[in-house]
Amino acid sequence: MTFPAIPTEWRRLALVLGGEGMQSGLHFGLNLALMALLPPQEYGAFAFTLVLGGVGLVYMRSLAAMPASTYIGRARSEAAADFYEGVFGAAALGVSLAMAAAAGAILSRWSASAAISGAAAVGLWSLRSHLRTVGFARRRAGAVTLGDAVFAATGVAATALALEFDSDPLQGALAALAIANVAGAVAISLARGARPRADFGRRARRFYLQLAWRLSWSLYSVTATVLLGQGVAFLVVGVAGPAAFAPIAAMLAFFAPLRIFSMSLANMLQPEISRLAAAGDEAAWRKLRSDWTARAVGLALLYGAAGLLAIPHLHMRSLQHQPILFLALSSWSLYAVVLAYLTPRLLLEARLRFREIAGVTTLGAALGLAATVVILQFASPAYAILGAVLGEGVAAAATWRLAARPLVTRRRPPPLGFWRPGMAPSADSV
Repeated sequence: MTFPAIPTEWRRLALVLGGEGMQSGLHFGLNLALMALLPPQEYGAFAFTLVLGGVGLVYMRSLAAMPASTYIGRARSEAAADFYEGVFGAAALGVSLAMAAAAGAILSRWSASAAISGAAAVGLWSLRSHLRTVGFARRRAGAVTLGDAVFAATGVAATALALEFDSDPLQGALAALAIANVAGAVAISLARGARPRADFGRRARRFYLQLAWRLSWSLYSVTATVLLGQGVAFLVVGVAGPAAFAPIAAMLAFFAPLRIFSMSLANMLQPEISRLAAAGDEAAWRKLRSDWTARAVGLALLYGAAGLLAIPHLHMRSLQHQPILFLALSSWSLYAVVLAYLTPRLLLEARLRFREIAGVTTLGAALGLAATVVILQFASPAYAILGAVLGEGVAAAATWRLAARPLVTRRRPPPLGFWRPGMAPSADSV
């Protein structure tokens, strides 16, 4: 009996989902376990630690991982690639230490013991993320995949031990994540056969400082993205504390597989959309946009329907006396909206329209946060999630409008267009 061949695009998506799934699957399972075991205050602190970790990943990508990938990919020799890895490895250490310090300071407001393990988890997660990107840039995808598998396996084992024997489940779970990130990072380095590089020398410092202006624009855009995606979490925790954030976090965690799918789909489609934009192939772009938007929204509808059937049977401490159905619908809507405008956003990135992306993101974040502030004044904190849905909805509408302009045939831009030839130094000129 012969089976129909699986289309190449679906095989590629499955491969991308595999790596993301091993990482995010651990967080998803840990969220489900802890929202049932921990009281709202402690679960809210755990969920907010993951939010801080996600913020760390975004800043790491902007300030170290993406420029490292760009320059290593352009390097004409192994020595130049090693130099770039060292420059951005040093930057990655700085970012990870800064994120760890910020996380520790924030978490210490609610739990001194969890602040230490939480800070370690956030900092090490950011650093491992950088090592993954460098591994891909050095064409060692197998090493990265092995690291992901080691991270997931170590995390499962360490978490099981922590929840069984640690008298403080919150501290134990965060420590388990920190240990898993160390194991994953070590596995990547061993599989590559190369130790991580960090160059703090004068030449490396001068090279990085010459990128400061271009990195500052990227930093602004990333900060706007953080406020759009995580601003509600910061407001709710800051105003009402982790316990108030716990029910929102629980429902967002339940629908998190849609976020994993969104990231994987973006990684898969970005090269093809970049190719179509460079070629000015309007017909192929419109077909890709309609096909994958329909598929993504269709998957969101299927998962949402399954989730709404399962949620009434959940009995979790973090969801007691909360508007569960409202939270479920709002969380699903949030991820569905993100999927609905994924392809237009990728097109704007491919066409190097970073200022427009930053403007759209800033507008969505401003309106979403303003709505959240009003909601927190007059309603239960659980309803603050409406601010996030509003912000993403505004960003989606504006992005679709901007992406509706016809493609214009243009010369193929260099990788990561805001680092154009002649604008940035090379390893040989520094």
